[in-house]
Amino acid sequence: MSSIDYANFLSFIAQMNNDSNCDEEMSCYKNIYEGYTTYMVSKKYNINHIKRARMNSIINSYIDYKNSIFDKKLLIDYYKNNYSDSFNIVLNPPKCMFTAAAREKRIEAEYEKREKETDDIKKHYDEINEKYKYYYELSQKKEEDIEEEFQEEYQVDSQDDYYSTADSDDYYYDYYSDYESDYMSDEY
Repeated sequence: MSSIDYANFLSFIAQMNNDSNCDEEMSCYKNIYEGYTTYMVSKKYNINHIKRARMNSIINSYIDYKNSIFDKKLLIDYYKNNYSDSFNIVLNPPKCMFTAAAREKRIEAEYEKREKETDDIKKHYDEINEKYKYYYELSQKKEEDIEEEFQEEYQVDSQDDYYSTADSDDYYYDYYSDYESDYMSDEY
């Protein structure tokens, strides 16, 4: 196990929490650290949980950055005793006007539904309107039935009124069809 340079450890912590310029390898650790912090804030974790995760992330990054084996328990104790994390960011986005409008519309629809379900006078008038609608549809149906019956009777009557005489085409057709074989035969 390597001995811990606590001054170097504190400067590492300061670089991770500052916007200062740092070398390329350090900036990679810093980007991961900031991304992890942003992720935890967006998931609305408790501040104490975020601080504890940030502490573990800094210690693991320091061990990896130095590429040495350190006693992790000693680093945790030193971090808790000598550094206080002032992180206090809480995700509090502004209310979206579309969400608020949809919520208001939904609440209004629920209120109207409840009003309709509990309003006895409206139920009474709705029942009356349903009766009028039923009788109107029934009268329309009766008118259609009467009209259909009239058309059926008219068609039946018109077929019975067929007029025929002896000199009509049907008479000649029947006559020739009866004697056709003799008239058209080749037996003469």
